[in-house]
Amino acid sequence: EVLETAPEEVVEIAPEKKKSGVWKVILAVVGIIAVAVILTGAILYSMGLADEVAYKFETLFHNLNPWRENDIDYRLNYTVKDSVAEEKHSEVVATLGNQKLTNGELQAYYWSGVSYFANKYYVYLEDMGLDLSKPLNEQIADEASGQTFQQMFLLDAIENWRTYAILTELGEAAGHKITAEQQKYLDELEMEKIPGMSTEDFYEYNRLSIYALSYYDTLYSSLMPTAEQMEQYYKDNEVTLIGKGFGKDNGNYYAVRHILIEVEATGEGKTLTDADWAKCKAEAQKVLDEYLAGEKTESSFAALANKYSADPGSKTNGGLYEMLTKGTNFVEPFKNWYLDASRQVGDVELVQTDYGYHVMYFSSSTPIWEYEVNAEMLTQNTTKFMEDIKKQYALNVDYTKIALSYVNLLEE
Repeated sequence: EVLETAPEEVVEIAPEKKKSGVWKVILAVVGIIAVAVILTGAILYSMGLADEVAYKFETLFHNLNPWRENDIDYRLNYTVKDSVAEEKHSEVVATLGNQKLTNGELQAYYWSGVSYFANKYYVYLEDMGLDLSKPLNEQIADEASGQTFQQMFLLDAIENWRTYAILTELGEAAGHKITAEQQKYLDELEMEKIPGMSTEDFYEYNRLSIYALSYYDTLYSSLMPTAEQMEQYYKDNEVTLIGKGFGKDNGNYYAVRHILIEVEATGEGKTLTDADWAKCKAEAQKVLDEYLAGEKTESSFAALANKYSADPGSKTNGGLYEMLTKGTNFVEPFKNWYLDASRQVGDVELVQTDYGYHVMYFSSSTPIWEYEVNAEMLTQNTTKFMEDIKKQYALNVDYTKIALSYVNLLEE
């Protein structure tokens, strides 16, 4: 009996001693780590870095979660080192039909979207809670969902690509081709520097958008509402439209192009003289004569505006000002010219203001109600068209492969 029980006792006791020793070591290590974390947290808190460290720990634990879904929340931060972005630039992150989106192309969609948003809403960024000097993944864009600005811009980038990809699928099926001029533009593109984006990536980003928009132009006329449809829309929504200032009695929108030849004082006292005005008028007349000797088209006038105009507000867009009204705060001679009831599309003339002489070109006059109703209906038609088409094309995104580079927009 002694021989039968003794070995059993040894077998049972030995593992217990060994197990107990291992767990003491583990608990000791965990205790040391816990103390270190607490002490580190206290130090960082005193340095004002607690939020940053808390976010990094949250990100770490989130990324270690094996049950997370392959969606926009797959990572709390998609930014990687530039070297990693460059290494992964050719990895496909989304597909739609025959179209593929690579990481390198995604950089262009993402950062162009961020840049556009930052420029368009620059004066409102602080109110939106967006600080361009801080990581976008650490700033909340939507308090209700917890979505960060990085996630918002990333979803927008993928959605923009999706739209272009669908239009490209439709265009290719219809045998659509871009023009020689558009191809020439693509061939002469200068590469923009974005980490993780190659020359080929940048070319493909531009090729897809140009092709898609080119094909969309062929669909544009079919999406435009007819005059009868616009009249019915106005009748059905008259009260709302009048409340917005888009009633039939609200006048017209005008579009003009102009080339400003600025008057300059040449005397010692810098006081404008008759000679200064005569010189300015002669220079303006010279530009007008150049226009009249050419093709005499709106595009040829726009080219001259880009070349000669001194107006900082329009000298880079062909001298164009749109949606002008009788209430627009422009100098009277300029405004009186486009408000003239006898004005016809294509009219050109010299107009003198306090700034100098303007070579004027009348582009269009459209009733405000007609313009706004057309815009609203076209938006509705386009939205419905795209929603219907999107149901026919499945978008597949692999968020596990997305690797965004970093661009400091404040240094651009």
